[in-house]
Amino acid sequence: MSNTTTPSGLRLPRESASLRRNFTWRYYYSGEFPFSRAAVQHVRWRRFAAAHALLAPYQAPGLLVDAGCGPGESTVYLAHRLGAGAALGVDISPDCCWFATELARANQSPARFVVASATRLPVPSAQADLVVSFEMIEHLPNWRTFVAEAARALRPGGLLLLSTPNAFSLHALLKAVYRRIRGFARLNRAWRKDGDFYEAFLPDRMIQRGLEEAGFALLDRRHVAFVLTVQPDWTLRPARTAESVLERTPGLRRLAVTSVLLARKR
Repeated sequence: MSNTTTPSGLRLPRESASLRRNFTWRYYYSGEFPFSRAAVQHVRWRRFAAAHALLAPYQAPGLLVDAGCGPGESTVYLAHRLGAGAALGVDISPDCCWFATELARANQSPARFVVASATRLPVPSAQADLVVSFEMIEHLPNWRTFVAEAARALRPGGLLLLSTPNAFSLHALLKAVYRRIRGFARLNRAWRKDGDFYEAFLPDRMIQRGLEEAGFALLDRRHVAFVLTVQPDWTLRPARTAESVLERTPGLRRLAVTSVLLARKR
């Protein structure tokens, strides 16, 4: 293991035989796959930081639900920073939930993780105060079903935070070429169930319409991250400096990698 902490400051679980067999750890943190590179981890961290900045002015949630939580870093980080009374991470991957549980234990977090679909959250109606989802809705052709499910789980006045690739970013334009070469349109049509391949970047306006149709009112929106996940790690330091300027520049910040939207259930 090259690092013992994540960019968000969380301690990674101590290396063990079980951890080395866990694909989630290998994929996100070991350095073995592209998603564990420093540039990719930085972009993930920027999403979490933007979410915290948007949510910090609001009352600490009694129950935070992280839909499609993946390795659980977002769950543990936000539960701690927001002072959540309870946190539940939901993912369809048992491998992810196993690692997330280990991550929570390493950080003395009470967050729990359950194997379930984001479109069928294991939460009673009107019990959650906050539902978050990072980089998931672009992988769901039925993403409106998830938004409606989040509305069911949230109490009146509860908050929904969505992070998803910005459809009009430089990153999305570059990836459009890759998607065409790899035949994403054909792969998307083959989608049959949760966990099958699917990816389609959604414009902010489309997401906002979906939120309104499900009974949400948009409160705020931010565009963050200018570090490209494909760039070499040695370029990360100067890229972060440029990023800090671009994120504060009106007009240009709309070209950032990630859209983060915050809405309230009416």
